Amino acid sequence: GVGPARAAALERLGVESVRDLCFLAPRALESWPAALPLARAREALGKRVRVEARVLSSSLLRLGRRRSLLRVRFEDGETTLDALFFN
Repeated sequence: GVGPARAAALERLGVESVRDLCFLAPRALESWPAALPLARAREALGKRVRVEARVLSSSLLRLGRRRSLLRVRFEDGETTLDALFFN
């Protein structure tokens, strides 16, 4: 499943085998804040947050060959939250 463009990009990183890919180190590590309850996450509109919740439902809508919309409903025991993921 690796096309010519992806193979060239991997080769520039020095990846020539699956073994090389397994030992490829990330460029950077990102630390995430402590998990918030969903109610507090709603207050943080536009900011990055981490939540712990259960997925109640999900639906995928295809908007053409290359575009899609994923709708997921989460709940944490007190609050439900609908999230949309594009492409």
